[in-house]
Amino acid sequence: ETDDPTAMEEITDHIIDVHGCDPEKIYILTGPEGNPSTVKRIAGNERAYAKRGLKINQDNVFYGNFWYTSGYDLADRIISGELPKPDAVIAHSDHMAMGVINRLSDNGIRVPEDVIVTGYDSTEEGMMNKISTPMAKGHTIMFTVVALVCIWLNIDVYGAVRMAVMNMFKAVPSVYGFINALNTNWRFDFVI
Repeated sequence: ETDDPTAMEEITDHIIDVHGCDPEKIYILTGPEGNPSTVKRIAGNERAYAKRGLKINQDNVFYGNFWYTSGYDLADRIISGELPKPDAVIAHSDHMAMGVINRLSDNGIRVPEDVIVTGYDSTEEGMMNKISTPMAKGHTIMFTVVALVCIWLNIDVYGAVRMAVMNMFKAVPSVYGFINALNTNWRFDFVI
């Protein structure tokens, strides 16, 4: 089982410490209020804030349904000016993050240059979504190159090469989760 509180604490720490986001300008997009996953994930965000002697501004917590539509709704409120543009959106699911990313991007707000958006769950869709971070692009390109070489050399990726690829991507949880979920019938056409 995934340790949701620790994962959310680490994501929040990263957004604040590495990217320098103002904790008062971070939106948290989560699931239904009272949902066990929602409660656990918010607890992790709260731990990160508590380490800094802060509390999460409840006006910056948005309850949704863990699905794309919650991301669209939050992004629409940002785009319309109803909500100020945040430094970051920490979405508690990849689907909500993709909703935010796609809607913001479609309306000229660049991710991550204008707003950083994080997801969670390591879904296949999250791995293949239109992400504009340089790191994600680099890893996608590297993943594609590895895939092409394996196809060109007719290598059985499920064996030793599969393990090497997985080890290479352990630092990128969404890619690692995606690779780990694949079975012996690997096809890379959709990645290219």
